[in-house]
Amino acid sequence: MKRHKNLSPLAVLVFLLVSVTCASFNQAGAAPPATPKSVFVRCDSLMLTGPGSKTQCHAIVTLADDKTQDQTTSATWSSSNELVATVAPGGIVTSGAPGGALITATLGKLSGSRMIAVVQAGAAVRVSMGPLA
Repeated sequence: MKRHKNLSPLAVLVFLLVSVTCASFNQAGAAPPATPKSVFVRCDSLMLTGPGSKTQCHAIVTLADDKTQDQTTSATWSSSNELVATVAPGGIVTSGAPGGALITATLGKLSGSRMIAVVQAGAAVRVSMGPLA
């Protein structure tokens, strides 16, 4: 190990101050990851016909900085009625018996849901909308 006898105490002090300042800046300069604030479930189709039909649902996370991220593969998926619709990891929904099922994506403590309707093949479908605002 070499010793440098020519370094003045002032040079050592300046070196230490610069080192500490740079280390503090590197720690403070890195932006923390944005915190998720909500989860929205978007499905390619909200109405499936007959058993065995499929649709893809997506878990869209809104972060604290209002940016969005698709977290479909990270979400835990569930169905409120597995006789009507099942949901696989990755958000693939498969229809079963006619009816309605709430499809939910959960990420940590946050969750979002979307209602999926399953109708019989060839059945007449009546769509009702509320008043337009």
